[in-house]
Amino acid sequence: MKTLVDGRWTDGFLDYHRKPQECRIKVLACLTLTKIEELYFVRSGSARLLWNYIQEIGIRDVCRKVVSRRGERFRNGKFLSIGVGTILESGRDSEFDDSDLMLFITPSHPMCAERVVVPSELLRAVDGALPIEFQHGTILHACSSVALPAALQELAGWSAFSGSPLPDLHDVFNAAFALLRDSSMWTNAQRLPIDVDDVPSERREKECVKDSQRKQGVLFGYGNYAKVLVLPNVTPYVEISCIHEIDPLQIPITGKTDVAWDTASDLRPAERYDAYFIAGFHHSHAPLAVNALRLGAYAVLEKPLAVDSAQLSDLLDAMAHSTGTLYCGFHKRYQLLNRHALQDLRLHPGEPVSYHCLVYEVPLPSRHWYRWPNSKSRLVSNGCHWIDHFLFLNNYCEVARADLFWAKDGTINCSMELTNGAFFTMMLTDHGSERIGVQDYIELRANGVTARLRNGAMYEAESKHRMLRKYTINKMDSYRRMYRSIGQKIAQGEPGDTIESVRVSTGAVLLLEQHLNALLEKEHVTWV
Repeated sequence: MKTLVDGRWTDGFLDYHRKPQECRIKVLACLTLTKIEELYFVRSGSARLLWNYIQEIGIRDVCRKVVSRRGERFRNGKFLSIGVGTILESGRDSEFDDSDLMLFITPSHPMCAERVVVPSELLRAVDGALPIEFQHGTILHACSSVALPAALQELAGWSAFSGSPLPDLHDVFNAAFALLRDSSMWTNAQRLPIDVDDVPSERREKECVKDSQRKQGVLFGYGNYAKVLVLPNVTPYVEISCIHEIDPLQIPITGKTDVAWDTASDLRPAERYDAYFIAGFHHSHAPLAVNALRLGAYAVLEKPLAVDSAQLSDLLDAMAHSTGTLYCGFHKRYQLLNRHALQDLRLHPGEPVSYHCLVYEVPLPSRHWYRWPNSKSRLVSNGCHWIDHFLFLNNYCEVARADLFWAKDGTINCSMELTNGAFFTMMLTDHGSERIGVQDYIELRANGVTARLRNGAMYEAESKHRMLRKYTINKMDSYRRMYRSIGQKIAQGEPGDTIESVRVSTGAVLLLEQHLNALLEKEHVTWV
């Protein structure tokens, strides 16, 4: 389909996927109201920022990040728009006729698109005349020059994936109709040409088929993480045959003809693959993994493994009663520094190691999807890394007790004690320097030895009498080691993670999340 991006009416984008309850609209006229800010991390082109990252992770990984972020420039331009169109495909139980002229609201879409998909709640039949002259083979597009009405402001950035309920829409549609009927809105409108014979297409098949002996894989979520870390390291072992990405503006319109592209958030009925790499929205991880396991496939699951107890229960059940294999994407398990720490701490299997960490996260944009109700708190979204690392070093010993303190500036301080006596503390905050992104400082203690790990790159250990070791690595090394190791295991058909490790690790995260939710409920706070 054609889409207005960077001021250009550009062809070649896939259509948005339509779920059964949604409607696909053929756009006749579109009025862009405002650009949506604070949806994504949008990095500046600062030379100092680049230099900071080059010093931290090296020029190769920085180049990959730059190319990846540049590929997101179309996605970053999201707008709140209203418009008029006709229904191409009706939603389930839709009360509208295909012949109806519809007013639609798109809360977070490109400036203008040939076709849009919206829930039926964001549609109303147009009653009465409009100051718009529709022409066959064109879309009329204009930009509003007035302040955004407060009622419509509530919809800015809303997503059907968020878990946030829609606001009361009575005043929203009154404001939308008033804007559409204001003839001054259309004074400087432009007409954008379309091919009247073009049909919706949510999937693009690959053009060249390789004669590969590798297992076939599918990737869910074509974000920065997948582009920079997943794909470069797994493709030597698993051929990625298809990439599912829900945002058409994330999908390249040129190049990469050796892979199929699909805007559906789930598998098509006829799709089957050997391996599933799952790196989309957090609440989608467990359901996709459960499906993969029940199909007898390999599931490579990014954190978090589950966002609530129901998802965890389904995941454990699928692991127990299917022939599929699960690999968890916790990179700290794979860092070389673990080996040094276990040696220096003189740990034998089953011996406790206490773990204390300070974690700094970059502040999230105010409308970022990590803030959605479906994504849960920062404990689930990011804190799970350090919780899992602690439990990994303690061979996933059971949690005996846990506690949590929440500060009004959003800082979380949590602690756990295991049945083997190991103790864990974590302070998680977004207050501090974001010079090089996420930073952490970890201390491990056992047998009179202290080991310190900083930013996954610097390590030192000391005993009562002397420094035992100092060591430095590239912090991206653990990600490379993880995906190469998982890729090799898939290629060779090796076992994945155990049910107990998933149960204990994710169960501990969700236990602390329960403590946090109880505190937030008392303070009438909905997100941290």
